Formats: sequence, structure tokens, C-alpha cells
Amino acid sequence: MTKHYHKPDTHSANKLCESRLTLGLVAIALFVLLIAHNSYAHAQLSPYKATYTSNYLGIPTQMNRQLRKADNNVWSLRNDSSIWFVSFEEKASFLQRGSQLIPVSYQYENSLSKKRDSKLQFDWQKRVVKDTKRSTPPVQLPDKALDKITFQLQLRLDLLKQGKDFKEKQYTLVDGDRLKTYTLTYLGEEQLSTAAGTFNTTKLKQQRPGKNKHTVIWLANDWQYLILQIERFEDGDSRYKIELKSATIDGNKLITKASANHLTTN
Repeated sequence: MTKHYHKPDTHSANKLCESRLTLGLVAIALFVLLIAHNSYAHAQLSPYKATYTSNYLGIPTQMNRQLRKADNNVWSLRNDSSIWFVSFEEKASFLQRGSQLIPVSYQYENSLSKKRDSKLQFDWQKRVVKDTKRSTPPVQLPDKALDKITFQLQLRLDLLKQGKDFKEKQYTLVDGDRLKTYTLTYLGEEQLSTAAGTFNTTKLKQQRPGKNKHTVIWLANDWQYLILQIERFEDGDSRYKIELKSATIDGNKLITKASANHLTTN
């Protein structure tokens, strides 16, 4: 019996190779995207303690801030400050769902003026927030609404997630019995010197539409975008500035890159 040999179809073989190569590249691309997505979805802030200083109307002040995480996965952020005999306390509790923070409660106490006190309770099932210090009715909650200090942590999470892709974003904040919308705009990167050292920072502008006042925020690129400095402007003039004095993140003291290099070479 005569055996017949068929000449290989090189065209079909090439097509098969191309198909396998394409599938391989697609699989790699999907794998890379999955890693990126998971890293963004799990962007996480670390507990920290920080001390800030300010000079308001010629009066030196100091503010202590602490972020903690409880066993029930509820985070708490607390600010304590005083000017002479007047003390201020601000605290918030919240949950984290992926890269979004969910406010639970917020409280502000002013020992000089009780009229400015606020105590917010967020009810996300009914989608309302109530200031129990006021007799006003509950406020309807829009998606992703935040209180005034949880907002700063959400901003840091967004920067951790987006990095240099962060250009502009709007945030809705609950202020007592009102909702306020702020636009955060990327101004660039800048090296900033503070009492805590010199850091590479991301510089942002915070402003409400139609207002002649705004706030500039500097955040540390290499330290989870910790807030280093806040400066308030009205009618083009600086009104006050808050500057970082010292901080520890996860128990590690905040140091500049220059200090880190010095430690590793000695």
C-alpha cells in the first residue's frame, strides 16, 4: 500500500501561532489589569498620629490628630486643639468599602460657642443624615457624601488609587444641616519644607463654585499622601496656614527622603 504524505499547510500553522500569541497577550493584559484593579480596590490608609501648628490672628495654636481602627472594622479620626482657654474637639467614625469611605457619625464641640456644636448621625438605609444638635429636619444623603474630616481621608485614598491621574474631582460634604460641594483641582507637584522636614508633595486647590475664597492643600507623595500643610485664601490674601510639626504612621516616624538616605548610608 502506498502512503500519501500531505505537505504542511504553513498558512494555517502561522494563523494558529498568531491566534495563540494573541490569546497569550490578552491573558497577560487581563492579568496586569486585574492586579492593578485589586491594588486600587484595596488602597488602604494606615493608623497615624500627627501634630500640626498654626498661627491664627497672631495666636499660636496646636492641633493633635489621630486615626485609629477598632476591632469591628470601624475607623475613627479625632482632632483636638485649643486657643488659650478655648478648646475644640472634632471626631468622626466611618467604614471602608473598597476605596470608598462610608461615614457613620461626626461630632464637633466648641467650648466657647455651643451654637456651633454639631453631632451628625448617618443613616444609609434611609439615606438621611440628622444633626441631633439642631431641630432641623434630616438631610437627604446623596451618593458618596462625607463629613468634613472623613473627606480628607477620602481624598488621600483617591490619590493613592489614581496617583498622577488625579486631575479634578467634586466632593459633597455634610456641614450641619446643609450640603456643600467642593471641587478639588490638581495644581502640580512641589517640594515643601515644614517643621517636620522637606517633602515631595502633591498640591491641590479646594474651592466651592462661585466663592472668592479657596484652600490650598499639600500632601506627602511618599507617605500615603498625609496632609502636610493647609493654607486658606480669601480675596487673594492668605488668612491662615496649618503646618505639620511631627507624625508617625503605623508607629514609624515621618522622615524625609534625605533623612532616609542618610540613615541607609551610615
